[in-house]
Amino acid sequence: NTQPKEENKFTPDTGKPFDLKDALIEILSSDSPEIKEYREYKNGISPSSFVKLIEKYYKKKIYGYDILKFLFAEKDFKSVGHGCYVLNKPDEQISYTADENEEQAEMSSEKLQDNTQPKEENKFTPDTGKPFNLKDALIEILSSDSPEIKEYMEKGGISINSLVLLIDKYYNRKVFVSAVSRILINEKIFKFVGNCCYALDKSLLGRTDEKTESEITEQIQEQAEISPETRHIVLQINGNTVRAYDYSDALNKVCEFAINCKPFEMANITRQYISLNEYDVFCRHAELIGGYNRLSNGLQVTKIGNISDLQKITNEIKKYCQIDDDMIKIISK
Repeated sequence: NTQPKEENKFTPDTGKPFDLKDALIEILSSDSPEIKEYREYKNGISPSSFVKLIEKYYKKKIYGYDILKFLFAEKDFKSVGHGCYVLNKPDEQISYTADENEEQAEMSSEKLQDNTQPKEENKFTPDTGKPFNLKDALIEILSSDSPEIKEYMEKGGISINSLVLLIDKYYNRKVFVSAVSRILINEKIFKFVGNCCYALDKSLLGRTDEKTESEITEQIQEQAEISPETRHIVLQINGNTVRAYDYSDALNKVCEFAINCKPFEMANITRQYISLNEYDVFCRHAELIGGYNRLSNGLQVTKIGNISDLQKITNEIKKYCQIDDDMIKIISK
């Protein structure tokens, strides 16, 4: 009649004051089934999964971007790619037999005879001798094939948030997510590769921005054929036609309608943990966060740059607030 034991169950130490670093180490050190199901690429865990685990086991709400900054800054953690992190364990000491020790001694002696120092090949060394330029810094990072930069690669590109952190680390510059996004979206040399990641369009490297007379004429003709109205994103909200100047503005209008229509639900929508590319869509902060817009109810909503993100978040809002599909429609893109 003995009951099966719940072996290897994850039981965090909640008897001491909460410390984010301790919690992350505790999670990454565990091999319990509850934690294993959140492990992804190379057995690592993503910031969005850490958000859920900390909320579940420590009853603390930590935003994904704050966790990412912490993982990036602390040497106890290392990136394994695809936005996932593991513990940065020191090299394990290897014990050798007597014969193996003799062999190791011979190898060490040979190394001492070779006076050549190991080269730090392909290390990322940004050009900090010239005035800082955000576009040049982004090109420098995305064109590098150094190991330090490669570990942040996802789907052949680097996420906007990782680029912000890399600029802070290597150029000692604090830049807003919105500033990086604006350059990545507007400059043709960068291309979107999915999951909020960007890469260089290498076919345009070294090409000047000067246009031929025929290209300029063609562009003017194209602009003349497009009326100002068709340059906007058109929504239908509660039967009314609403125009937005970009996707973030369109999302703001959807949110404001939902706030008027379902104020209680929208006040608590952060509890749904709606995420986009591993980061919270909605957050509640006293100060405005880079890459977010403030709504009339005090919440902040992420800025977006494409139709798929607008559709995804709009559908999540309609689902949570129980708003009929025909109340909010995206008419043109």
